[in-house]
Amino acid sequence: MIKTENLQKVFRTEEVETHAFQNVSLDIAAGEFVAIMGPSGCGKSTLLNILGLLDNPTGGRYFLNGEDVSLYPERQRTRLRKGVIGFVFQSFNLADEPTGNLDSKNGKEVMSMLTEQNAEGTTVIMVTHSQHDAGYAVRVINLFDGEIVTEVRL
Repeated sequence: MIKTENLQKVFRTEEVETHAFQNVSLDIAAGEFVAIMGPSGCGKSTLLNILGLLDNPTGGRYFLNGEDVSLYPERQRTRLRKGVIGFVFQSFNLADEPTGNLDSKNGKEVMSMLTEQNAEGTTVIMVTHSQHDAGYAVRVINLFDGEIVTEVRL
């Protein structure tokens, strides 16, 4: 379903070049529940934005359902988002840490809903700092300084 090959994202200004992540290659199967973890600033949210077609990578390739969507313009990304991607936002403008602003009862309810959707065949990719929430996933991908450092199957 999702495959990336040497994916990169670089933010540039006139004075600074910042590599959010580099050479990220991963495969996420249809129906898989994956948690992406790592410290703040390691590229988790940027990666999620690209996987969710909210942004394009600056290098590498991104395949969604076998289709290379790496350099799709906004109109094509919007079409795909409408048809195959959904989001649970932490706040109105941020697509990660789905339980970050919730109390434990409501956080548990969100995680239960995500687990139910996954059991029905929905692929779930979640960015989290919570080891507890990551425990709902079948695989945890750890990022550090813009690179995948470990992948653990639970």
